[in-house]
Amino acid sequence: MWSKRFSRTAAAVAGIALAACSDAPTTGDLPQVTSAHFVQAPAGLGEAMQVACADPGDEIHSPVPSVIQCRMLLEPAATANAILAYDGIIETLPRLVISLARTGASDGEVVTSCAFLMVPQRDGRVQRVLHDDRRIEQKLRGMLARLGGTPMTTPPGDAVDACLTT
Repeated sequence: MWSKRFSRTAAAVAGIALAACSDAPTTGDLPQVTSAHFVQAPAGLGEAMQVACADPGDEIHSPVPSVIQCRMLLEPAATANAILAYDGIIETLPRLVISLARTGASDGEVVTSCAFLMVPQRDGRVQRVLHDDRRIEQKLRGMLARLGGTPMTTPPGDAVDACLTT
């Protein structure tokens, strides 16, 4: 299962990435994703997300039935960096999103995970900031393996789209 350390590690990594990289790819680029095949629906996926997303300000969100997300507030410095770097607003703070999307497969189910920043904009839109980070990928891959998934080298295209649902 996920631990609270994952949540805080992911938030710290996002903060470091923002501080170090002002030209990270944005909406329209493909995210870094991790997919795993499950023979049967993974038991405990929702519970793992609940545990990982339990800090004050964290929110569980399900934009569609097959997607579950943890939307986490960033540390203050990372929040300021995201607002400044991506022309965000202070009325609605940026969040790190860990997204898990479930898609059917002929021989089971595929769970695809990705991480991105959501930075609210003045015009009401939300800018997605995508950033490849091997540490986050390894954490997500490990979580899917602990839930019984077999890693996939290429995720199905619809899984990538579902992962980015907001």
